[in-house]
Formats: sequence, structure tokens, C-alpha cells
Amino acid sequence: MTMDILEIQEYLENRYPFLMIDSILEGEAGKYMVARKNLSINEWYFVGHFPDNPLMPGALQLEAMFNTAALCVMTMPNMKGKKSVISRISNAVFHTSALPGDVLSVRADLLSYKRGVGECKASISCESKCISQVDLTLAIPQDLITLK
Repeated sequence: MTMDILEIQEYLENRYPFLMIDSILEGEAGKYMVARKNLSINEWYFVGHFPDNPLMPGALQLEAMFNTAALCVMTMPNMKGKKSVISRISNAVFHTSALPGDVLSVRADLLSYKRGVGECKASISCESKCISQVDLTLAIPQDLITLK
């Protein structure tokens, strides 16, 4: 599966400035997605983070990984049009900086999806060098089943 930005927007509610991926290079619904993010010096966050040493903020790297993980779930049958939210982030590690000019590869693997909750492992790399990684849980609020 590949997707351009217009196709991504059919599945995700995120828009500028929080749609942090540009395209899907490969993937399989309910299994994994690999996205691309082209970092231009014109990104809005480089102005203040930091003027003399521009870096992509870690929080926005997490958002890129969440966008990619959400697509793993939202492309599954009967999921299009639903909302997804981050419910947990753990084991986040930032190994090195994401810089203007980098072409980031964002990978998310969906480990499980049950009762409206997806468990994922995600990472960002550039030229095969790991920049950051995280374990995250996402939820589809309308699909959550509470046990009483």
C-alpha cells in the first residue's frame, strides 16, 4: 500500500501544523506502515527550535510516529472516518537529531488491536540511522469497550 498526502487526509483528521508525514511508502492495513517526512528549513518549528541550531522537536517526532501508527489502524476495514487518539507513550528514546534537509523514514508496527485499543512500536530513521523510537498505545474512542 502506498498513499500520497491527499489519500492520507482521507484517513486522518490531522492537518497543518500537526500532520507530520508526507506520504506512505509501503504498508499493510492492520500490520505496519512506512511513511516519509521531508524536513525543509521552512518547517514552522525551526524558527524557534532553535534559530542557530534548528532541530525537529521530540514531541513532533512522536506526532509523526503516531500519525503513521494511526494509519495502520484507520486503513483496516470499517475504520475510515473514525477518530484516533494517543492514550499512552512509553520507552521513548531520542538517539540523535532530525535536521533540516533530512528525509525521515517513519515506521509503525501494529502489535495488537483489541476493543478499540492498538499497541504499536514506532521509529524514525534517516539513512538507516535510528533517530527516535517509542512504544505507543492509541485508542479509537467510539470503539472502546469497557468491562464492568
